[in-house]
Amino acid sequence: MKAPAKDFSEAPLPGLLLICGLIGASLIVYWPGLSGGFLLDDFDNLKSFNDYGGITDATTALHFVFGNTSGALGRPVSMLSFLINDQYWPGAPWSFKYTNLMIHIICGLLILQLVLRLLPCTSLPRQYHLWVAGFVSALWLLHPLNLSTTLYVIQRMTQLMTLFTLAGLLFYCAGRTLIGKQTKQGLMLMTLGVVFFGTLATFSKENGVLILIYVVTLECTLFRHLPKPSMYRKWFATFIVIPGLLFLGYIAKSIPGYLTIYESRDFTLIERLLTEARILIDYLYQILLPQIKGTGLIHDDIVLSQGLLTPVSTLFSLILIIALIVLAFRLRARQPILSLAILWFFGGHILESTVIPLELYFEHRNYLPMLGPLLAVGYYLALLVEKFPRKRVQTALKAAPLLLVAFSGLLSYQSAKAWGSTLDLVAVWAYEHPDSMRAQRIYGQILGKVQQYDAAINVLDSAYNKYPEDIGLPIAMLEYACANGTPPRYSVEQIVERSKNAKYNDGLRILLQDFVEATDDNSCDAVSRQDIYKLLTALEDVSGIKNPDLALLLFMHSDIYILERQLSPAMQLLDRAFKYQKASVIPIKQARLLASAGLYNEALKYIQTAREIESQKPRLRQLAPPILDRLEMDIRTAKSKLSQNEPK
Repeated sequence: MKAPAKDFSEAPLPGLLLICGLIGASLIVYWPGLSGGFLLDDFDNLKSFNDYGGITDATTALHFVFGNTSGALGRPVSMLSFLINDQYWPGAPWSFKYTNLMIHIICGLLILQLVLRLLPCTSLPRQYHLWVAGFVSALWLLHPLNLSTTLYVIQRMTQLMTLFTLAGLLFYCAGRTLIGKQTKQGLMLMTLGVVFFGTLATFSKENGVLILIYVVTLECTLFRHLPKPSMYRKWFATFIVIPGLLFLGYIAKSIPGYLTIYESRDFTLIERLLTEARILIDYLYQILLPQIKGTGLIHDDIVLSQGLLTPVSTLFSLILIIALIVLAFRLRARQPILSLAILWFFGGHILESTVIPLELYFEHRNYLPMLGPLLAVGYYLALLVEKFPRKRVQTALKAAPLLLVAFSGLLSYQSAKAWGSTLDLVAVWAYEHPDSMRAQRIYGQILGKVQQYDAAINVLDSAYNKYPEDIGLPIAMLEYACANGTPPRYSVEQIVERSKNAKYNDGLRILLQDFVEATDDNSCDAVSRQDIYKLLTALEDVSGIKNPDLALLLFMHSDIYILERQLSPAMQLLDRAFKYQKASVIPIKQARLLASAGLYNEALKYIQTAREIESQKPRLRQLAPPILDRLEMDIRTAKSKLSQNEPK
């Protein structure tokens, strides 16, 4: 077996030109999209910048980094990276998106190096290695399917997971090629790759644990014939097999909890598994045949697979997936690259596209898995060039990948221009997904935010006629009618009545928050505070509402009483909210309310409740004690001053 190529030492000038070309092309293609705004989950994940007035010291920084709840581990590495861009919310979207683009480019360059590490383990002549690696890296960098991962700020989590996984695999590959001659040095590099970089990947996003799957895939295919001394076998059992079994055990243990979550989803576990089969084939189709129509963040209009033949494409997709996986195992020796491509792709989807009750479709799930199929395309194109030595044929075969890269770059550039304007972007989504309740709702919201109120109301009303169970739509229409000074299409009484047949969705929470903030100053003649009371009370009984969302609803409801300086009903609502969600933010708010009313002893009791809640969390995710200490000190100081001023 030939020794692996080291960087670009054998072709420094072409290598340097290639790197410059990859960076330049990526900047040109993505630059128009950097001017776009924040979207969807950006707000939920990054609003904690302002939980304590911004990130102003180590205490607030630790709370921000370790307080995220979007994943089982909190994704602290990713949260830490957001501090590069700002310390308050909302910040400048351009800065966040620019950092994402830099991470994307670094990932592309790591892919270039990883492919150069892998190709010497194949039969491909050495003169094609840089050509194939450049093609794979360029196509990955410019592929339309990766656009949303790069320009959607919160998907930095996926990007950093990918960056550290690629770095870990590079160290693993470097160590693996040394095993036969320098076993200890090889094992040290492999350990650094899997343990250190694998940990960083996992704490960026939980599917960083899939570095174990990628290592096994490499060992089953390209590394099958590399030396396996006894020290290596022990290392593999310790750092790959045992963690892998623990990971599988964790998933198995979590299944009962997943089944509970499925009760609030619009699909069952079986429906999800069947539908994901079709989605995985759709991903493959889009990877191999790049396109921009229908891409983006909105895919809630996917038809569910309710059986093998409903729709019939479900059965065909399952057969194709099974056939590909069987083919991969049977061709491990004869066609290791093909085997690697198949196992890499499906292995990369094993966490987010199987039993975990996540949403059905997201493009970012292909960010690292697509490397396998792209590597196979580049490899077999190079073999064709080698097989047909005639210059004209070779010229045509070499031009094909260049045209594919250029075509992908052009598509991505066109899409990036839409991403540069939030209104243009959501308008495209609404047009391409006419049956998506989410696309229509978001389009109406954005129209409202840019004060195109008549258009916003028309879009939302049209969507409401299709989806009368979405009670958030008439609430948003009522808000925009108030802002526009026009008669509402649905009164509060009508919305309250229709809420009896409504169904809760995540969009309701956001629309309701916007509505309460826009109308709680009594500036709208069509909505009084009493109307807001009625509406919030009615929404407590909406079908499908979950405890955390019910707690948030009661939390918002309390704000209305606080504005009217009615302490007792506000406290009662917050007590109810606390029953539905044991979150320290609730007793902290109650402590501040009581202290503002001079009820310092009662306030201190709620501070103690907040401490008890925080003590039950994992240590790194606890609210930093100085925050509670400062609040308690302020209350005690105010209490002391009151005592000193009382007549003796």
